[in-house]
Amino acid sequence: MENIKKNQNKYINPSLVLGTIKQSKGFLIIFASIVIGFVFFGLIVYTVLQNIKIPNDSMYQGILMLKQMNILQYYINDGAANSIIIGLVFTGIVAMAALLKDENKSTTEFLFAHPISRKKMFFTQMISFASILFLFSFVIMAISFILIITFNVFKFDFDVGQFFVYHLVLFIMNFIYGFFMYGLASIIKGKNYHAPAISIGIIIYLLSTIFKVLALALQSFVPWLDNFNYLFISNIMDILSFFAKGYITIVWQPILIWALAAIALNVWGYFRYQKKDLNCA
Repeated sequence: MENIKKNQNKYINPSLVLGTIKQSKGFLIIFASIVIGFVFFGLIVYTVLQNIKIPNDSMYQGILMLKQMNILQYYINDGAANSIIIGLVFTGIVAMAALLKDENKSTTEFLFAHPISRKKMFFTQMISFASILFLFSFVIMAISFILIITFNVFKFDFDVGQFFVYHLVLFIMNFIYGFFMYGLASIIKGKNYHAPAISIGIIIYLLSTIFKVLALALQSFVPWLDNFNYLFISNIMDILSFFAKGYITIVWQPILIWALAAIALNVWGYFRYQKKDLNCA
């Protein structure tokens, strides 16, 4: 009996991790299906464009540019916005639900009636959310790759490495953002966590889009406005460099800013969670 206790992980409860993943299975399938659905219909449009004749006229210039893209270029151009905003919303919900779901359902007291400390709960649910996020990212990457190859008639006439770089950067973005949201979950009450989990990700994406447009429009008047783009985690990937230079450029400033903020929030949240009132009834 003593040996069993010694072999038990001091910081992680594997059974609880697996249980959390199983409980999130339906939610994961729904969000992954939405992303894959966008990919599927986007590739159908790409196939149609490749098989129709478009007049070489200035009014069709935008469509002609899309037609001239290879399948990976079209995939990134068409799906980046959807992947970013859906990824942020999914990540926010999963990260906050990992800690706050039981508070929301007023089942925390039952959970802590079992032999698990708050310290162990904090790290266990952190692993749970990271595992769910990894599964979400991997499933989308794998199915998207299969779809691209299928629609491209099994030809590898695009940069396969950049496909995986693209998905790796998306995962890094979601992981850092999720880590930040997890820290936020550890310091707030859990009764209404869905609203911030959804709205924060959407607001970040909308604000980043607005500042990009403003920075571009006012570049000659206020060139420093472009620096505000570093404040948004959704801007860690320079997609334009892929079309201009053939490879995706990673922007390190948003990674550094959000990683430091996430670490600080989780350190604070860890100690806050030890004394937090978990009674949300």
